[in-house]
Order: sequence, then C-alpha cells, then structure tokens
Amino acid sequence: MDHAFDEFQDLVSKLPEKGDSRDPIIRYVCALVSELCYHHVPKFEIDGRKRAKVIPSDGYADIIETREAIDIEQYLGNLDLNDRFVVVDRGIVAVGIRKKERLFIGFRGTSWLYDWRINIRAAMVDMPFGHWYGPCGCRVHRGFSEEALRVAVRVMDKIRDMTKTNNQKCHLFLTGHSLGGAVAALMQNIIRFESCSTITFGSPRFCNAAAYYDSPLNPPTNIRRVDDIVPSIPPKCWGYADHLYELDTSGEKMLRPIRSSGWKHLAWCMRLLLGKDFPPHRMESYRKELGKNAKVQLWNEQLTPYKKLQKSHAGS
Repeated sequence: MDHAFDEFQDLVSKLPEKGDSRDPIIRYVCALVSELCYHHVPKFEIDGRKRAKVIPSDGYADIIETREAIDIEQYLGNLDLNDRFVVVDRGIVAVGIRKKERLFIGFRGTSWLYDWRINIRAAMVDMPFGHWYGPCGCRVHRGFSEEALRVAVRVMDKIRDMTKTNNQKCHLFLTGHSLGGAVAALMQNIIRFESCSTITFGSPRFCNAAAYYDSPLNPPTNIRRVDDIVPSIPPKCWGYADHLYELDTSGEKMLRPIRSSGWKHLAWCMRLLLGKDFPPHRMESYRKELGKNAKVQLWNEQLTPYKKLQKSHAGS
C-alpha cells in the first residue's frame, strides 16, 4: 500500500529553486511535514491518553488508542532520509528533515499543551522581535512563546549539526499545525535563519500588531480552512492581531476575516473549551485539501504505515 509521505522526496526534488508559499507543492510538502509530527508519539502521551483526545489529528488518535508509542525516525531511515532529527519537549514535538538545499522543520503541540480553556484566555508578554531590544510594544502569547523558547535551544543545536556537515547553503521551512503553527511562527524570530519561510496551518493568533510591525522578517503564511475557527482565537479584544498573510487551501488570499458570529461558531467554540473533537481543524483535512488542489498523486492516502511502525517499535 502506498502512503502519502512516500511522495515527499520526489516532490521536494521538483521544487523550483526560489519557491515560496505561493507554490501549491511547497504548501503541500509543508503539510506533509506538519502531519508527520503527529505520527511521532512519545510514551508520556500514551500514559496521559485521556488528555490526548483533543489533539486535532485522526492518525494521532488511532495511535493513542492502540497504546503503543512510535519513533518516526525509524520510518524516515527506511526512506533513506538520513539528514533528520526529532526533538521532544513537554509541550512540543519537532521533526526536522533535510533534503539537499532545503531543511523542513515541523512542530506540533503535545497533549500537555492542548488545553483550550487556558490557551484561549492566556495573557500576553513582552517579546521584542526587531533588532533593537528595547521597549517596542511587541507582545506575544505567553504559553506559546514559553514553549517556543524552551524547544528553540535544542532545535538550533540540531540545525547547526545538520548544516555544518554540508557546506551547501539551505533554505529553512518552518511549519506546523494548530498550536504547532503558532510555535513555528514564533520560532522564525528566535532562530533568525538567513534564508527562511514559515507556513502554518490553522494556527491561532499569537501576537499583537506591533510584533508584526517590529519583525524584520516576512510574516508567516497561515493556511486556513473556511470552517476552522481556531485562527480566530484568542479574541482581538484582548490585543491579538489577525494573521497578516492568510490563504485558503486553494491558495486564494483571504481578504476579509471570517466573522466569529452565529450559533454554529459558538457551538464550535464550546466544543474546544470542553475538550471535544473539532473536525474542521483536523490536520488530515488540511493536508488532503492542499494535496488535491496541488494535483499530487497520493493526496488521499494515509500519511504513514503507523500501525506497522508501532509493532516494529514495540519489538525493538
């Protein structure tokens, strides 16, 4: 059986030299990496599986139900993706893959980080993005920024190790879904890689307008499904700004923000607050819509053979 991630290397090899988020293949490849993060499941999430029910990924939910951890590095090794790394912290899983002159790093939140009752009402803290580290009015989500800073040191070490062994310069793609998308967006300003693009999927708001203005980098591209309310939280009345550059899954720019009104929207918000499943926000829905629009071959297939990976991990 073929799996969607089997196409990764072929798709990356065909990318244009200076491709960006306007390229549907680049958006889809970043979605593959973002979803792949959900297929690396450490033991502490298996042990805390009750809280893991709110993670927005069907594959992750299936893995949790079987109660067997997965180390995705073994699978990547089988695909001869040898320039790779996995970093696991309490709130973040990061997966990095280098293919020639491109380095993709995906982020996701762990079950520890997924408590929407806390995330929706989290306070903002000062975090200057520009070159002048003085008062600038830049404020970011306290929880997301704390987790980004915690994992950044280890990720930066991995980047240095991966790039010093190869003199060829590379372009860095930071990506992530949901809370992982917010962390990826913040990481762009922490890492300050020379050549970097950030593409996120269904990311919540994470900073105020001053933070966007002060940053010397291009703003992240957030991909949003029409029915997904997560990019509309936390509310703007608490100081948060809309994503500056937001596309739908067909690549069209969203010129008007999706209105957070109506009973349907309220019902979805209540599901988030109560820790219930929220189908429009699932990573698989994002990846498949992007793949269909990009006309890739395996867009509708399961991402990885994760059930086989669980068995091999259990036997190792």
